[in-house]
Amino acid sequence: MKLKISLLLMLSWLTWEFLCPVAYQSVAFGIQGSQDPSSETPVKLVFGETAGVPGVKSEHTEFFEKKIRPVLANNCFKCHGEEKQESRLRLDHLAGILKGGNKGPAIVTGNPDESRLLKAIRYQDPDLQMPPGYKLKDQEIADLTEWVKRGAPWPEHVKSKPEVTGKKEFDLEERAEHWAFQPLKQQALPPVKNVDWPQSPIDYFILAKLEAQGLFPAKPTDKRTLLRRVTYDLIGLPPTPAEIEVFLADDSPQAYHKVVERLLGSSHYGERWGRHWLDLMRFAETDGHEFDQDKPNAHRYRNYVIRAFNEDIPYNQFAVEHLAGDLLEKKRLNLANSHLESPLGTGFYHLGEVLSRPVDSVRAKADRIDNQIDVIGKAFLGLTISCARCHDHKFDPVSTEDYYALAGFLHSSRVRQAAIDSPDRLKKNEAILKDLERTKHVIAAGIAKSAFTRIKDYLLAV
Repeated sequence: MKLKISLLLMLSWLTWEFLCPVAYQSVAFGIQGSQDPSSETPVKLVFGETAGVPGVKSEHTEFFEKKIRPVLANNCFKCHGEEKQESRLRLDHLAGILKGGNKGPAIVTGNPDESRLLKAIRYQDPDLQMPPGYKLKDQEIADLTEWVKRGAPWPEHVKSKPEVTGKKEFDLEERAEHWAFQPLKQQALPPVKNVDWPQSPIDYFILAKLEAQGLFPAKPTDKRTLLRRVTYDLIGLPPTPAEIEVFLADDSPQAYHKVVERLLGSSHYGERWGRHWLDLMRFAETDGHEFDQDKPNAHRYRNYVIRAFNEDIPYNQFAVEHLAGDLLEKKRLNLANSHLESPLGTGFYHLGEVLSRPVDSVRAKADRIDNQIDVIGKAFLGLTISCARCHDHKFDPVSTEDYYALAGFLHSSRVRQAAIDSPDRLKKNEAILKDLERTKHVIAAGIAKSAFTRIKDYLLAV
């Protein structure tokens, strides 16, 4: 399926998310609880939560797994874990943290300043300093503070005694049964009462959920508003007065279709929708740290994305070019046949933050690789693979072994500047170089001849 078709479908769903959030969320993500409208059992929408982790939003889960759990595991579990509990305090699960030890709860959710754990790691009280012998990094303290401010979300059911994580817990086959990994199936259209309203198969699912809730679709808008909406949606700009006049005067059944085709053919389409992809890739033209140095040729990747959207490049080809466009045996050329497009896709690997002068260069490189893995996992797989950097993923079928297998490929790669001229352009360049070489020899010969004939004059002058 090509990019434009995919984005139009996404646009339809996003539109209904705002116009009818109940129907949209129910259709797209499923619901927990009774589906009977007459039932008094509360219905809990799963939208915005991590699968298998009720009540914990996905952004909180990622923050905890990447920022909080590693700090606690590396600095606290040795003395306050399952095997050892100094001062009767356990910090390896939320129940233990909230219960606290000999001197009360370790944290007060939402209030870092009243939390003993935060007071200890800040080293402000000489009688309360943890970990003993060294202070956590400022960023680690800031992350723990933010975690307590958020209410200390813990992406696991509270347990009186946490299970020991290990290889035995990681069941790939069991995790692969999650709905997101199941093959796509053709779904039968649900029955609806208002059979005249649906104009596409998606409309049937939307209308069915609306009718189940006793709701009705909004009335069709006027032509001027419709033109303004679709123009903003597809190219991010308002329609011109001339475009408005033409659309209002067109009473044919194909009037709207012609507008959509015109907008999809606009160069602004790629500029508008390419921005969303650039956000996923964490696009920036500088390193983003300290001296904030420029990233060489970052604009070439940006323009590559815009062209890919405008030229309707199939998504599978777009993805392959990102992951290994420089290794393809047959590389795609641009429309002008002047340069190779495929290698430009790999430019996204170089878009992350780069430390200017890292104190620990090995750690800095590992962090850059982790950012690359995070982008690959989220953008292409919809998975938080980087959560497995320190431990097997808590929910997804990704082990630490998988993480470092992928990291190995990236560690063995490097960023380099490379020529992307097309074969035809290379031939032209080679011909130009040969002409320059011949010209250089002619000029050199002329200079030598002139110098030789004037040796007498030079000697007399001396």
